[in-house]
Amino acid sequence: MKTLKPILKACSLILLLAFASCKKDGGVKPDKDPVINNTPVTATDLLGYVIPAQINMVGGLRIIYFNKDGNDIKATYDGVISRKIATVVVSNNILTLDLNGDGSLICTFEFSKSNTGELSLVKSTYKKQNDASVQMGAFLYKKSDLATFANLKFVSDDDQPIYAKFTVDHNFAVSDNKNYTGAAYSSYYDLCPGAWKGDYKGVSYMGICIKNSNSVVGMLFQKAGEKELHILIAQ
Repeated sequence: MKTLKPILKACSLILLLAFASCKKDGGVKPDKDPVINNTPVTATDLLGYVIPAQINMVGGLRIIYFNKDGNDIKATYDGVISRKIATVVVSNNILTLDLNGDGSLICTFEFSKSNTGELSLVKSTYKKQNDASVQMGAFLYKKSDLATFANLKFVSDDDQPIYAKFTVDHNFAVSDNKNYTGAAYSSYYDLCPGAWKGDYKGVSYMGICIKNSNSVVGMLFQKAGEKELHILIAQ
């Protein structure tokens, strides 16, 4: 894993998610739980899962998570400065989110369920009216597989490194200096386990943490106004 940072830098979301399943020998964990494609997936099944997604290869981070609201299951679709909430309806194992309510922006997610009830994401689509160039890469994670980031410090492998630190009382600081000179704390709030949002010096930030089998923690880190995602690794 010594070459983890430069590899991740080359392809942010896809390789961070590959990193999450990376074993000591550099391989990928085999699927030990065969998928049964005709097993019905329900809205309730999604409550234990989170979908991190990236719009285009250099586009922004999106985090889709699920909560129970009375008798309904709600999907929250979060960008760093945006939020859409929709009632979850799964039909033929496909979740469709009409994000603007008018058909102009539609995300779909097709799932499969294994014989032990585990979900897999078969495919996802992102259709923006009059713009076929926009694409989405999405991955499905159990909430229990996301990493705790409170009380950790992170650094990116950018040419100008980004440093970020988080406290257990929901405060964070961002700096371009490893000593955090002049970096006062500001508050963040949880979206779901392992994911957060917060404003720092008037700028919005968002992130989601994932750990690999060696318990190394990586964070997808988005700053408002920037298309590029940053990969931060726990120090």
